[in-house]
Amino acid sequence: MAFATIVYPDSLSNPSFSYRIQSIRNFEETFHSMDSASRQDCLRQLKQWSMDSKESSLKLFFMWSRLKLLFFDDKHNPTIPIELNELIQEARLCKEDYVLTEARQLLGYYYWEHKEFSQAIEQFAQAYSLYSEFKLDEFPNKGEYTFDYGSKHQYFGDYQTAKSFYLEMLNSTPHDQIDNIISKTNSIAYCYRSLNQFDSALYYFHLAEEFAIKQKSDVWIGIISGNIANIYYMQKKYDLAIPLIERNIEISTRYREMVDLAMAKSMLSDIRRIQNNPKAAMHLSLEAYDIIAKKGLLKNYYVMKNIYRNLSSAYAANGNLKAAYLYLDSASMAKDSFATQRNQLAISGAKYRVEVQNHINEIEQKEFELRQQKKIRNGWIAGALIMIIISIVAIRQKINVSRAKKRSDELLLNILPEETAEELKSKGFAEAKSYDEVTAMFTDFKNFTIASEQLTAHNLVKEINYFYSAFDKIVSKYNIEKIKTIGDSYMCAGGLPVPNKTNADDVIQAAFEIQEFMKNHRKEREAQNLPYFQLRIGIHTGPVVAGIVGIIKFAYDIWGDTVNVAAAMEHQGLEGKINISGSTYEIIKHKYHCTYRGKILAKNKGEIDMYFVEGMKEDS
Repeated sequence: MAFATIVYPDSLSNPSFSYRIQSIRNFEETFHSMDSASRQDCLRQLKQWSMDSKESSLKLFFMWSRLKLLFFDDKHNPTIPIELNELIQEARLCKEDYVLTEARQLLGYYYWEHKEFSQAIEQFAQAYSLYSEFKLDEFPNKGEYTFDYGSKHQYFGDYQTAKSFYLEMLNSTPHDQIDNIISKTNSIAYCYRSLNQFDSALYYFHLAEEFAIKQKSDVWIGIISGNIANIYYMQKKYDLAIPLIERNIEISTRYREMVDLAMAKSMLSDIRRIQNNPKAAMHLSLEAYDIIAKKGLLKNYYVMKNIYRNLSSAYAANGNLKAAYLYLDSASMAKDSFATQRNQLAISGAKYRVEVQNHINEIEQKEFELRQQKKIRNGWIAGALIMIIISIVAIRQKINVSRAKKRSDELLLNILPEETAEELKSKGFAEAKSYDEVTAMFTDFKNFTIASEQLTAHNLVKEINYFYSAFDKIVSKYNIEKIKTIGDSYMCAGGLPVPNKTNADDVIQAAFEIQEFMKNHRKEREAQNLPYFQLRIGIHTGPVVAGIVGIIKFAYDIWGDTVNVAAAMEHQGLEGKINISGSTYEIIKHKYHCTYRGKILAKNKGEIDMYFVEGMKEDS
C-alpha cells in the first residue's frame, strides 16, 4: 500500500484532542497493513509535518504520533526513549498536557517492554496523575489507561491497588465503550478472590458471566465457571464446585483451551483426594501434568504452583511420599518466586521517585515566587537558610543511606552468590538462568530420625550445626554453591552461578572429603562408645534452572529434573559411599575408579545406570 494514499485530514487543525486521537487510531490500522518501505515513508512524512507545523500543539501531536508508530514498528529502537524524553520536556514547557500524558504513557510501555519495571511504573504513575484530571470525552484513552495501570499492579501481586484502578475504570466508563469487558470484569473478580473477599469476587464473576452470555462467548463461560468453582473449592463447598468444574472441563476440551483444562482437572483432582478417592485424584493430576508438559509450561510459575501442589497431594494420598515431597518442593519454589518481591520493590521505588519529583516541582515553584518578591535581601536570606537545611538533611541522609547500603550488601552476600547479589543490586532484580551442565549433590544421614530421638533438642541442633558447618567449609573450598538444607539432607551444586567445566570433578572431590570427615567422626565416637552418624551421597550432572525465590526471605535455589535425579542417587546409595549417575560417570571416568552397579530402579525415574566412585586413578 503506497503511503500517498494515507494522509491526515486537514481538519486535524481542530484543537479537540479527542478528535486527533481518533484520527491517529484510524491511521494506525492502515499503518499496520503497510509494507516496510511504506511504513518508513510514513514515519518520515510525520517527522516532516512536525517540522512544518506552525502550531505548537499540532507539532507536538505529530511528534508523538510518529514515536507511537515507531514503537509499534520497532519496540527495541534505542532512539525512542531519548526522543520521548525530549518530547516530554517540550510538552511540559508548552503546557500541552494531552501530549505530555500520551508521551509518558508510551515511554512507560517502552520501559515495560524492556523489563525496566521501576522506570515503567514511574512513567505510568506520572501519566495517571495527568489523565485522571480529564473527563472521559476529553481524553478517550482514559479508561483504557486506568485499567492498564491497574494491570501492572496486578502483575506485581498488588491486588488491592489493582482492584481500585479496575473499579475506577468500570464505574466511570459506559459499558458499551469498554473493549474486552468480559476479561476486564473477570480481572476485578480475580483481585477480590486473591484478597479472599469471596462475596465480591462472586458478584463480579457472575457479572462477567452475564457479559459472556450476552456476547455468546462459550470459551469465557467455561473459564468463568472454573473461576467460580475455585471460590467454592477454597470455601470447601465441593458440591457447588464440582458441576462448575465439569462444565469448565467440557467447554475447555471442546475449544482446546488446554491451560484452563489442566487447571480444572488439577482442582478436581484435589477435591477427589479430599473425598477419599486417591486413585481418581492421581489420574486427574497426572492428566493435568501431561497437558502442561505438552504445552511447554513446566517453567511457568503460576501453573507450577497449582499443578505441582495438587500433584504432590495426590502422590501423598497414594503413599508415594518421596514424589510428593519433590513436587511440593517445586510448587513451593514457584509460589515463592522472586518476581513478586522484585516487582513490589520496583513499584514502591517508582512511586517514591514520583513523589520526590512532585516535591521538587513544588520547591522550584516556590523558589520562583521568592525571586519575584520585592525584598531581594530577605529572599536571599531565606534561600540561604533553605540551602543550609537541605545540606544538613542531605548529609545526614547520605550517611544513613551509606550505612543501610553496607548492611544490605553484607546481608545479600551472606544469603546469595556474589554474582547474583551484584545483579540484584544493579538491576533491582535477578533473572532466573538456565545452565546446561551443573552437578548436584545430595547428602542424607542414615537412621537420623532414630538417632535424633536419643538427643535433646539442644544437642540435636548442635550436632546438625557441627556437620553442616564442616560441609560448608568443604564445598566452599571446591567453589561449590550450597543451595539449602532440608532437615538432615544437605544440597549443593557445582557449575553455578558462574558456569565451568570442572564442576563434576569439583563435586566428586568434595564428596570424598565429606565422607572422610564422616569416617573420622565415626572413629572418634566409637572410641568414646557414643552413637555416630553415617552418610549417603548422591550425585548427578545435567541442566538446571537457577534463580532467587522467596517473598519474605530471599533464597537462591535450583530446580529441574537434574535435582530429582540427584535426589534419587542419594536415596539409592549406601552409607559411606558416593553414588553417581551415568551422566556424571561419563565425565569423570578417566580420572576415577568406579564400580558399575547396573541399572537400578529409582522412584518416578525408571531404571538408571548407577556407579560407586571408589577413588582417584594413580595416573590422574
